[in-house]
Amino acid sequence: MKVAIVGLDSTYWPHAFARQLRAVGAELVGFTDLSVDRTGVQANLGMTAEEYGVRHDLRRLPDLDAALGEADGIAVCTRNTVMHRVIVSALRAGRHVFAAKPVAVRTDHLQAIRDHLGGAARFTAGQTARSHPVIRSVLQLVREGTVGEVHTVRVMHQHGRYRDWAAGTWYADPGEGNACHWLGWYALDAVVALLGPVEEVWGFAQQRANPFPGQPDHLKAVAHHRSGKLSTLEIYCDVGSHWGLGFIECEVVGTEGVVRYVGPQHFVSVHDARGVRRLPLEQDDTLTRDLAAWMRACQTGAEPALPAGEALHVAAGGCAWAEASQAEARRARVAIQP
Repeated sequence: MKVAIVGLDSTYWPHAFARQLRAVGAELVGFTDLSVDRTGVQANLGMTAEEYGVRHDLRRLPDLDAALGEADGIAVCTRNTVMHRVIVSALRAGRHVFAAKPVAVRTDHLQAIRDHLGGAARFTAGQTARSHPVIRSVLQLVREGTVGEVHTVRVMHQHGRYRDWAAGTWYADPGEGNACHWLGWYALDAVVALLGPVEEVWGFAQQRANPFPGQPDHLKAVAHHRSGKLSTLEIYCDVGSHWGLGFIECEVVGTEGVVRYVGPQHFVSVHDARGVRRLPLEQDDTLTRDLAAWMRACQTGAEPALPAGEALHVAAGGCAWAEASQAEARRARVAIQP
């Protein structure tokens, strides 16, 4: 499958896409920087487009049309407020799309993408929580009935520090969203996978240590699911990578027991009438798994790890969280349902 990387104004994604797409067998036809100026690319990527091409042995394509003309699908990573236009153009051209999370930070942008689904082109986004070894193991235990009927779920995600970002990055612009969107994505994806769609979010967000104005770094939420059940979500974006903390924590409480993970252990624990058991985690790369599933979907018509409707729903949940954190009532409906 021929894939083009679209967008270079991102710290992590262009490098990750180049490495992991090749790892799962994609033929990379090149990249386009979407005509973002040299300063914009350097401020976010940490190098020029020319240096990126050399590092990953990729040729530069002049624009999005050239990428769509040569590739079967694209991997998109650019500003959150630009992503929807790129995605819609690709879907109109019948090209498959893997979008860097959180896809978009406005519900009208998400709706524009939704309006162009339904053809042969496969759309998904990542990386996901449901493909992470922790959530994947917890999901398997729940499906096997290990804890009986699930009462509630708690998910916490922690990584990154705003103070470590380069000067001039668009991530510091509140117009491009905040941690409710970028990191809330992981917690929301996990609870949607475990409890189903979210109808409403009660959200809170505080700025405790972040030097960028208008960017909260400590977030909490309660999600009300269509099933009538509740989940709790926490995000901490002031975490030093050298602290050795787990990327994610998860707890599922059911009628017959509890499944719990607190990092950085390499196991999940099951607490039930038989006592406490420790089950080892698989050690693999989440994005690689997501990309492999996307490519299989493109080639066979199967569903990717995160189906298109659920991807847009998770992103809309981040929009609701951000809205709720600013609302007097501290609650907001999730506008897009799967």
